[in-house]
Amino acid sequence: SDREARSKLNTVSEFVVIAHAGGEVGSKRYTDALEGIERSREKGCRFIELDFNWTADGKLVVIHDWANFFDEYLSAIPTEEEFLTRRRQDGLTQMSFSQLELWLKRNPDFSLVTDVKERNIEALRLFANSDVREQIIPQVYRFSEYQVAIKLNFNRVIFTNYIMGYSDSALVRFAARARPF
Repeated sequence: SDREARSKLNTVSEFVVIAHAGGEVGSKRYTDALEGIERSREKGCRFIELDFNWTADGKLVVIHDWANFFDEYLSAIPTEEEFLTRRRQDGLTQMSFSQLELWLKRNPDFSLVTDVKERNIEALRLFANSDVREQIIPQVYRFSEYQVAIKLNFNRVIFTNYIMGYSDSALVRFAARARPF
């Protein structure tokens, strides 16, 4: 019944730890790097959140932003090849989405929460066609993105409000109807 469903949602029987930006390595808390997700795995974490951006040649890669990534000023967004072959200023290992897909295939007990602020619908379509789609929990920022994620048959979708700043009443109506993850 509807009342039982609401009751289950209000009862916390277990908690989930999500390693933000893949997890920490040494004193670096947000890595978006292979070493971060490996360390999170070693610590028993099974949910990771990673940030994604698009390269100049239209490939999705794991990176929070371009400004602080390499040890020199970037005059332009790199191609995927440039991204993967240049050394990060912190020495950690960057990943393309294709490389992350392979890692997720080798770690089927992991779930990935996505954070794609630009061209998220395009990313949702890419994730939907992935061999690891069942491990992916898309994060969306707009009501329209949520609808796209549902139409792409994602059954776990996280809705985050800080970009759009929808009103409390709009969020309550949306959550009551849509029931995001």
